[in-house]
Parts: sequence; C-alpha cells; structure tokens
Amino acid sequence: MMNSSMKAKLKRLLLYILVAVFWLFIWDLGSKLFDLKSFLPNVKSTFIALFDLFGKNNLNNTVTSILSSLATIFQGFAIGSFLGIILAIFSIFIPTFKTFVYPIMSIAKSTPVTAIILILWLLIGGSNVPTAIALLMVMPIVWQSVISGYDAIDPNLQEVCEIFEFSALKKLKILVIPVILKSLLPALLTASGLAWKAGIAAEIICITKSSIGKEIYNHKSSYNYEMTFAWVIIILIISIVIEKTIGYITKRINQKWHL
Repeated sequence: MMNSSMKAKLKRLLLYILVAVFWLFIWDLGSKLFDLKSFLPNVKSTFIALFDLFGKNNLNNTVTSILSSLATIFQGFAIGSFLGIILAIFSIFIPTFKTFVYPIMSIAKSTPVTAIILILWLLIGGSNVPTAIALLMVMPIVWQSVISGYDAIDPNLQEVCEIFEFSALKKLKILVIPVILKSLLPALLTASGLAWKAGIAAEIICITKSSIGKEIYNHKSSYNYEMTFAWVIIILIISIVIEKTIGYITKRINQKWHL
C-alpha cells in the first residue's frame, strides 16, 4: 500500500496534469473559435512542430541553440552572483562603498529590461548582450539579499560569540553563513528565472547567433507560428527544469546547514 507521502505526490502530479490539460483545451478552443491560426496555432500543429524540432533533420540545430543559450545565460548568472556577493561584502564593511554602489543597483532593478538591452547592444555589441543582461538581472538581487541577510543577524547571538571568544572562522561558520544563506538561496531562485527570461529576450532583440532567441525571431519573421510556439514551449520546459534544479540544490544546502 502507498504511504501518505506517495499519495500526496500522486495527487499533486494528477493536479498538475489536470491543470495542463485544462489550459491546453482553452488554447485549442481559442484557436478554433476565433480562427486565429495565423497568430495562435492549434495544439496539434504546435506539438507536431515541437517533435519536428527534435527530428533527424533539425536535432543538431535545436540542441546547439539550446546549449548555446544555456551556456551564455548561465555565464551571466554565475558572474552576476559572484559580483553581487563580493560587492555586498564590501558594502557591509564599508558603508561609503555601499552609498556609491546603491545607485547602480537601483538603476539595474528599476530600468525596463528592453531599455537596458538596447543600451547594452549599442555599447558592447549584440553577441555579448544576453550574458550582460543576465548579469545585471542577478547582481542587484544577490547584492541586496546578502546585505539583508547580514543585517538580520541577531545582535544577541553576536554577543554570545564574543563572550565565548569564538574565532572569526567559527563565528562565520555557525552564525554568519547560515543566516546569509537563508536570505541568499531564495534570491538565487528568483534571479535564475529573471536571468533566463531576460537573456532570451536579449537574444530575440539582438538576433544572437546559434540561440533560442534567434530561432524564435526567424520563425516569427517567416510567419511560422507553429515553430515559434514550439520554441516557446521549449523555453517553458527549460525554465521549469532550471527552477526545479536550483530548488533541489537549495533544499540540499538547507539540510546541510540546518536552515
């Protein structure tokens, strides 16, 4: 017999399937009722196009585009995370530095993504924009999360560490890192989604070589909306995989640090 945990997982899976079927039905119904085949292809033709992308003739190009986009955007995510942490450390211990960095972070967070993409395109060239925009989406989120995490450290616990004369390394391990991780990990999950969406948008606007964005642009320009929607489905699937992967890593880190 199934235990309660397995039953809960099965119910959740069935619910996801039901939700997916419902929205696929709405999609197909909308395509038929309003005769929007030119802009909203039906479900069947879209999934035929999706399977065609992974067929013998298109497989190499599809895989190359996906891997290229993942590598480019992940590079921006990794660099942005690293810079966000480093700048946050300096900001914590040097208040004046934080004052100088704050406007840059605010501009990166508040300026529309499209505007930043166009500015970067003019400054650094289209091929570098997806990495740069992913970096700029991630960096301020990570920067703020690290600072917020450090500010959340209980002063009483810091005092206890001083009373027992803990070394700086031990204080860092048992107090500082766990509190910062509690703030940083959810921020990284949010930042990964923003980096992925902004990176793909940059690829579409800049028509970067061998990328998902370029494939979407080419198919849209040739009015091949089945293929356009097929690529959108691929983007959604990859987005879910990224979210689940980072969520799993976050869970493991939480268990290790007892967060």
